[in-house]
Formats: sequence, structure tokens, C-alpha cells
Amino acid sequence: MPVSSLPNHLEVLLPEFTPEKTLLALSLCSDELSTKPNTSLGSVLTSHFSTTGAFMAGGLGGMVSCGTTGIGAMFSHVQTPGNVLFVYASHVGISSPSSGSKLGLVERPGCSDLTNTCGAATKAFNDIVGSFSSPPPQSPTTKKIFNSDYQQDCLEAALKPNIEQILADQLVNNMVQLSLVTAEAIHLSALATIFPGGIEFSDTKRRVQNPSDYPPVKIALVGGVHINTSPNCEDYFQLTKIEIVDVDGLVETLELTASL
Repeated sequence: MPVSSLPNHLEVLLPEFTPEKTLLALSLCSDELSTKPNTSLGSVLTSHFSTTGAFMAGGLGGMVSCGTTGIGAMFSHVQTPGNVLFVYASHVGISSPSSGSKLGLVERPGCSDLTNTCGAATKAFNDIVGSFSSPPPQSPTTKKIFNSDYQQDCLEAALKPNIEQILADQLVNNMVQLSLVTAEAIHLSALATIFPGGIEFSDTKRRVQNPSDYPPVKIALVGGVHINTSPNCEDYFQLTKIEIVDVDGLVETLELTASL
């Protein structure tokens, strides 16, 4: 759907999550296309659901990178009573028809060539595939205090177990599968970061373990794929999953068709 249609769609599906009592949190890729003014997922949701801006939880590829400390800060910003609308997305570009409508590539202002989108996910995919035929890297002789590329390392680690799923399709569809697999990886990183105590099955229902450990806040996790278009066009969003976690920790899941 066009990103401009998403807020009204969410209002129907999540009527309790009104802008007046909802904190918007976004876990989107660091790519500036995630917040392209007026026509991107980040900008449209922020202008509709927030008067102060969105809590930014994501890093490269859209993976949740703020950690439990960041999530604690997010919870502390929610009014009482209040809700959190946590929207996460991988992203993939598609160039304009004049540039061949190429999936995984997109135009950017001032750039003469098309660029990979998502570049981080594409690099992770290529590095994983390349590692199958390359010797493992040697361990550094000196221990680094900082990992200068930890977000990319986390993204690659999250995608590696699902590499066969991505490779199962022909090359033209690799970007489709990559974006969907990345979206699911972000979903798992969101659950692990927001609810580090885990989620358990009880009487065929899913429930947050020890819900009293968390603030009494209702959370809607909305996930999918942000489809980036050329600079002067509106972006699209493929909604793939909605989960609602109530104040008692009960998880209600609505899964939607995931296709691009």
C-alpha cells in the first residue's frame, strides 16, 4: 500500500492507539530514505502519530540497535495510561521505470548511479555467500575495545541461519526474500530487546514471561517491508505482521500475506 494509506489502516486495526496517548517508536534502517520528507514510512508515521517525533530504536537494516537501555528509556517516555506503537521494517528499493524498474536499486538526489537498497542487507547477504568459499578470517592479534562495525555484524549474524531461504529463488527474487527474511529478523530482535525475559506458550496462548517486570503499557508491534521509490515518488509499505501485547503480557498475533 502507499505509505500515506498506512496511518488510516492502522487506525482501523488498532483503534486504541490514538496519537493522543501513543508513543511512536521506529526501528528502521539508518538509511536517509527511511525518513525522506513527506513520502517515506518514517516521515508519514511521525507526522500522523506524533507531535514530538518518534523514538528511534533501529540501526543498519532496521535491526533494533538501541538495546534494553534504549527500550527502558522508551518506556519511561510513555504517558500513563498509554501505548507504544512500535513499527519496524526492512527496506528494498525499486528504481523508476526510466531506470529499468530494478529491484534492490534506487535513485538518490545528486547521485549519477543507482544505489543498493538496502545496502547493509545486500552486503550481509554477499558476505555470507562469499564466506562459503573463503577461508575464515584470522582472529586479530590485539583485542579491540570497540567493534567498529557491530551493527553490520549483528545483521549478518541474524540473516545467516536463513541464507538458504534467500537463495531458494532465482536472482531476481533474492531481494524479495532478503527483505522478508530481514523483516522477520528485525521482529525477533524487537521481541528479544523489548521483552528480554522471553515469551512463553501457556494454554495455546503466547504470553510474556514475568509481565510484572515491565511497565503496564500496551504495545503494538507492526512489521513489514518499506519499499523505497525514486526521489519525487511516494514510497510503499508491505504489511507482514501485527502483534499486540496487552498490559498483562498476553500476545495476540495477526499475520498477513507477505508478498511484493
